[in-house]
Amino acid sequence: MSRKIDSIEFFVKTYCVKKDQVLVAACDAELLGKTIQTKSGVDIYISERFYGGTRMTAEKACEVMKSATSLNLIGNRIVKLALSSKIGHPESVMMIGDVAHLIVIQV
Repeated sequence: MSRKIDSIEFFVKTYCVKKDQVLVAACDAELLGKTIQTKSGVDIYISERFYGGTRMTAEKACEVMKSATSLNLIGNRIVKLALSSKIGHPESVMMIGDVAHLIVIQV
């Protein structure tokens, strides 16, 4: 059974770093609170404290990401959404095991 991308949910959290800087952390909803492992055996915890903001649809998550000055995204779908929305660059995607991770920093 396939779902439209608009019905897929993500967790998105916004941090106001300075008056004019906004960091958005987002992950695929099912990854929140999970641990993934790198090929070298290092565990990465998808922290509820850091990523566990508001549960959002793809449309809303995209709006929030576009308003950010920096992004920290983890999950194959949230990274795909960012890239398809012209946010970030495919060559900047890192793989942690089989999970995509993208950090975007505007200077």
